[in-house]
Amino acid sequence: MSAVATPASARRTTVTVDQYIELLPDEDHPAFDQSCAGYVICSHRELGVFHYSKRDAARALALSRGLVLADDAVSAGAVSRKLRWLEWSGSALGILGASALATNTPISRYGWIAFLAANFAMIGFARGINARGLLLQQVAFTATSILGLVRSFGLGL
Repeated sequence: MSAVATPASARRTTVTVDQYIELLPDEDHPAFDQSCAGYVICSHRELGVFHYSKRDAARALALSRGLVLADDAVSAGAVSRKLRWLEWSGSALGILGASALATNTPISRYGWIAFLAANFAMIGFARGINARGLLLQQVAFTATSILGLVRSFGLGL
């Protein structure tokens, strides 16, 4: 997310970064400046240059106005109870699965079941916070968990 710290007095909004950009008047739209190879907001040069995206520039503009956009609410700590439960259960199940496999005993194969449950929990969490990289990783891990289950329990495909 943005490198700019969230002020304690910032108001949370239900507007996403993309919606906020659409609502901005033309003079406040982030524009690419070739001289500095980054996005700037011409009417607010004091915000600096944002080398990654115009979304980062829009986030900084919103924060300078005391707003926390909906996309940033998760990073600001506004995660629902259900998402916290998914995060922590996914983490615990992943640790349980890894521990079971690490014992290299007859119970090791049950670690794949714990991994699969952890994958489902973390997929739900990733979807809830809109973390596409984590989502992709967990989908790939789900495939490896299924492969581990098939191989360790002798299930043929």
